[in-house]
Amino acid sequence: MYGKALGLFLFISSAIYAQNTTYTLKGSIEDNQYNGKKVYLQQLNDTRDGFVNIDSTTVKDNSFSFTKAAQAKEPALRFISTEAPINYAPAFFLAEPGEIVLAIGRKNKIKGTPRNNSFQDFSNLQDSLNNEIETVVQKYSQLLQTSGNQDKMMKEGQAIMKELQESRYSFAKENINNDLGEFIALSSFEVLTPDQVLELTSLMRPEFRNSDLGQQVISYYEAKNLKVAGAPYKDITLKDPMGNNISLSDYVGKHKVVLIDFWASWCGPCIKEMPHVIEAYNQYKDKGFEIVGVSMDEDQARWLGAIDRLNMTWPQMSDLKGWKSAAAKLYGIDSIPYTLLIDQDGKIIDSNLRGTQLLNKLQELLD
Repeated sequence: MYGKALGLFLFISSAIYAQNTTYTLKGSIEDNQYNGKKVYLQQLNDTRDGFVNIDSTTVKDNSFSFTKAAQAKEPALRFISTEAPINYAPAFFLAEPGEIVLAIGRKNKIKGTPRNNSFQDFSNLQDSLNNEIETVVQKYSQLLQTSGNQDKMMKEGQAIMKELQESRYSFAKENINNDLGEFIALSSFEVLTPDQVLELTSLMRPEFRNSDLGQQVISYYEAKNLKVAGAPYKDITLKDPMGNNISLSDYVGKHKVVLIDFWASWCGPCIKEMPHVIEAYNQYKDKGFEIVGVSMDEDQARWLGAIDRLNMTWPQMSDLKGWKSAAAKLYGIDSIPYTLLIDQDGKIIDSNLRGTQLLNKLQELLD
């Protein structure tokens, strides 16, 4: 569940506190094949790209234990890895003073101290919600074969996903000043809103926020936040096909609804979508609608050739840097085609409208 986030988390500095007490970790492994094998108590290394062994012991009767110093104020994250055969990802716990019980299996279980108990409660809730989502997905798949109420089932699934999102956000925020809170936050970025991500990163320790990785994460989600309905657009200046500087502000905020269309001549789905964009432009260009094409091309000849071939008569701009385009970075564009519909005051109305969705929205706004 947390494998994707581990690579990110390995870069984060651990908290250091002077006052120490002790904890005892009592561990068990459900698989008999680990008897006689070693388990390793680990922490992150200095470069945060791997682990350092703190200690090791041998599994006997499916059990093992460690007693170590604990950081009294904010406990650090520790990992348990197993010697081959390796069937389990590293288990983790907070090195909090007291007795900690860790059961390693297909689903790890942790208990014994307040923060570890809190994490297990959180984990149980996540498992329960994931099971509910799986049930909804199965029912929805069955309804697709019938005339059942798919909309009702879809809303039920969305409500569970919302609860899953909020529970991850709340737990991360409550624990953001310890290793576990940061770890949960980083493992949750894909399911949280940009606002939630930015709030959590603002609460993280300076070691993360000021690192190269932290700055990349913050910049990426600030850009994603631009694409939320109601957010103001951000201006950018690039070259038009004649090599002249043009800006989004030349068109946005001029009493027109503007579609910013991110595309490229090499993008098959973009070319397939273009007839719908052209239809929308021809139908509404005289009713207060404009399009600004922002190309992710690198080859000028291909860019200009596609504009001519497809009869794209609206303004176009590009810095011919492909995915390194300043526009892609500014707006967090990582796939195309992608569109942003901007209102007369320069605020985002909607994003990524495709096919008849764009026509229906323009009809609502301009007819």
